[in-house]
Amino acid sequence: MSFVYGRTPSHRRLKLAQQLAKIDLYLLKVADESRSVMAHFWLSGFPRKFYFACVQCCVLRRVPEICCLKRRLLLLKLKHETLNFGSISLQLCTLSDRQQYSDEDGEAEKLGISSAQWPLFGVVWEAGDVLARHLLTVEIEGKRILEVGCGIGVSSLILNRRGANITAMDYHPEVGKYLERNVELNGDQPIRFVQGSWNDELPELGEFDLIIGSDLLYEEEHAEALAKFVVRKLARGGRILFADPGRGFRGRFAKKLEATGFHYEAQKLGKVQIMSFKHG
Repeated sequence: MSFVYGRTPSHRRLKLAQQLAKIDLYLLKVADESRSVMAHFWLSGFPRKFYFACVQCCVLRRVPEICCLKRRLLLLKLKHETLNFGSISLQLCTLSDRQQYSDEDGEAEKLGISSAQWPLFGVVWEAGDVLARHLLTVEIEGKRILEVGCGIGVSSLILNRRGANITAMDYHPEVGKYLERNVELNGDQPIRFVQGSWNDELPELGEFDLIIGSDLLYEEEHAEALAKFVVRKLARGGRILFADPGRGFRGRFAKKLEATGFHYEAQKLGKVQIMSFKHG
């Protein structure tokens, strides 16, 4: 295998190597013989298109899922940051902004996720941050907990660090990969993840003592679908805890739960409202 290419200035090669090094975690899963060839192209500072060609040539036939993941990551700008929640410090890999998009296989499009909606899962939203901090003091012992619409999964990561029995759920096809990566970055135990819609029955989920979520009520159809879902999945005597930044369909969601016998309480934390529901 050979390439014809112009010389790349050393500073550009160094910058490229530094950028690609941020996703080295995934190369560790590649077979040794393939990884050695790719590492040569990576560290030699080849222009990105030639490195990409090397990934395709060396990996596509042996471990296509890694090649696909690598290709997606090369098309996205990622950000690594440290977030502190009291005594808990989390390392997070997120999208750099809400302009990122990569759906080469059309998987998200098939699920009805538009290019504008695609990156919403991959950033930390204010309501998600507020919920995660609120969960630092919530009783978790002996409880099965579900985070719906988990996105980048900050609350799930916090509860996982606290030793909770946590399941994360989201409709987006990329969420599980980022959740797994962030668990690995923090050296924590794996988090159970289920991809699915609130309109799905998902009998394998079972029931939960606590269902949490943040910033979920930004579409009209979300209020009814989410209300029906949490009623199906909440165990007897369970509690629902959502953080909402003032979305327009919060009231409709609350009324639907109250109509089924739930008691509703609200607590304002800055611009975000913590909504608590308990049956009876």
